[in-house]
Amino acid sequence: MAPKEFYKGMDEHVIGQHAVKISLSVGLHNHLLRSKILRSKKKSSLQSSSLSNVVNEGEDTINPSDLAALQMITHSSSSLHSQLLDNTNTNSTSNSSFPQSISLGQRTETSLSSKEKEKEKELKEKKEKEKLQIQMMNDILPNDTVEEDNREKERERERDRHEDSPIKLSNGKHIENVLLEKTNILLLGPTGSGKTLMAKTLAKLINVPLVIADATCLTQAGYVGEDVESILHKLYMEAGQDQELAERGIVYIDEIDKIARKSENVSITRDVSGEGVQQALLKILEGSIVNVPRDGGRKNPRGEFIQIDTTNILFICGGAFAGLETVVRNRLSTSSIGFNANMPTKESLEPDHQGPNFDHVEPADLMRFGLIPEFTGRFPTIVSTHMLTIDQMVEVLTKPKNALVKQYCYQFALHDVELYITHEALQVIAEQALQQKTGARGLRAIMERLLRNAMFIIPDEECHTVVVDEAAARGKRNVILLKKSITLEEYLLKIQNNEIFGEEDERVKEVCI
Repeated sequence: MAPKEFYKGMDEHVIGQHAVKISLSVGLHNHLLRSKILRSKKKSSLQSSSLSNVVNEGEDTINPSDLAALQMITHSSSSLHSQLLDNTNTNSTSNSSFPQSISLGQRTETSLSSKEKEKEKELKEKKEKEKLQIQMMNDILPNDTVEEDNREKERERERDRHEDSPIKLSNGKHIENVLLEKTNILLLGPTGSGKTLMAKTLAKLINVPLVIADATCLTQAGYVGEDVESILHKLYMEAGQDQELAERGIVYIDEIDKIARKSENVSITRDVSGEGVQQALLKILEGSIVNVPRDGGRKNPRGEFIQIDTTNILFICGGAFAGLETVVRNRLSTSSIGFNANMPTKESLEPDHQGPNFDHVEPADLMRFGLIPEFTGRFPTIVSTHMLTIDQMVEVLTKPKNALVKQYCYQFALHDVELYITHEALQVIAEQALQQKTGARGLRAIMERLLRNAMFIIPDEECHTVVVDEAAARGKRNVILLKKSITLEEYLLKIQNNEIFGEEDERVKEVCI
């Protein structure tokens, strides 16, 4: 998927946060592209190894020393065979009876002919021995094995040249082939700004396993709590126990600011849930082979382990980092005295000013907040979310696919009742959420309190519409129930004309318990 497709997918569920969406889209696209390249290289190496195994299947290799020993054995056996033949020939000649009447010339002729026959036999035996030796060598080491080995080596050289060859651009320039490394991402921002929601949305958009873990339950190894290896076990289970798929997955660690060091001073006691967790996460974030218990839980020396390589696992960490804006503001502000002194205003301390301050965060600020330098350096990309405005809060209520108003409309529709909320009421609800400083998470609490009584009586009440206007949202009166004798359009028209419904009008009724 292209980065724009990731951005479009997140835009359907998350309102605002333009810079964060771009950073996440680029990071995910690069991660998937790097995983694709690594898989192709691994696949080509596996194919080459399988091809060499097929070529060498059924063929026994022989060392030069073994070949020399084999030649000596064949030579000794052939010499022994020739000696036996010589002995049999001499015995046969000695036992044979020659006639006494043969002359000396005849004896010499017979001896010469016998010597020639012996030489012919020796030549035949020598040729047969050579044929037997060649046949034995062909059975052990085929003639085309050396040629196939040379061809395989040539194919490996071509493949290496192809993998390490530079990329040729359309303008004719060549770019050197290098190894791509991962880029972990750190998300900063106030609560309720959409950090966790973006992580959940990404899990629906990609085809690689993504697991969302919580840093608050992690402790250093050997103490009560979960070890950092439990995150990799969750990823392994999310991948369907496919280790290769898990090794190119994505891990989102939420509430990462909760493992910050309590103070900058060195403590005598061990910080097992803060600095200890950061130190335990270093090797996983950087990329190493980690032993993970196959069945989860704590490490047992007698248990079975899975060796997971975290080199190609992308890590995304997010946290509210409450108080970090003060560190950034103190670094940016210039100390001065007098009538025109640069003093912090009350508005600069509000949560909606955290985002602009977080845009100027540097690694030194994170170290003052409580993150160790080794941990901070493993996140090259640091992006921040901003507090939502009133208009964005209204969009959060209505625009996303799983918007809060859509959820309540569906819930009322299960009882054959329509839910109608005016635009003014939505703005009041958004204002209340901003005043509570809880972000988008506070919207559900306000909606639940506003519609609780209506949801209580709807199953037993004969009505077709529930109306929430500005007065009901501000708490001046309860929500309105419309009976079947009046439609929603008629009610809105009369309200627009400032017509007042009396208490005796049974068509319009306030929710009263």
